[in-house]
Amino acid sequence: MPDSKNAENLEQLFIEARALIPTEVQYACRKYNHGAPPEEVEELSAQILLLLLEHDYRRLKTYDCQKAKLKTWLRQVIRHEVSHHYQKQPSQEPIDDVSPDEISYAPTQETEFLTKEQQALLLKAIRTLTLHDQQLAHLKLSEATDEEIAQAMHLKLRSVQQEWSKIGKKLKATF
Repeated sequence: MPDSKNAENLEQLFIEARALIPTEVQYACRKYNHGAPPEEVEELSAQILLLLLEHDYRRLKTYDCQKAKLKTWLRQVIRHEVSHHYQKQPSQEPIDDVSPDEISYAPTQETEFLTKEQQALLLKAIRTLTLHDQQLAHLKLSEATDEEIAQAMHLKLRSVQQEWSKIGKKLKATF
């Protein structure tokens, strides 16, 4: 394609872009918003067309046919504009339509305090155990599997299970 800076070529580029924009906008909407109604696709397509036209084809003049195909360049412009559009938009789902299961609550300060206090008590109780039992307890509480504990401590799998049972009883007694 010849130099894309002259007016004739810019008009030709605009005509080609105009044909590609709606399908590319629809694709970008699906990517960023899991689908959009046809009215929204039309509105975004019109906004992108205006973007390409404004300031005497300023945006369209940035296209370089030596670096990319028009469709590839246009896809990047559209994805940028569509993602920007959805980032600006607040969620449109009314709070009444959201089920209580979907809402996550941040733990209250009291709950956090109790959790920290319980952890401190548990660590204090673990310190009363023998070094061997402390090691096993720390591994178990760090969510290591019984097989991993057995391998790390050079024990049989059944021994780990039996020792953890005894340690649990000791911790319940002191905790």
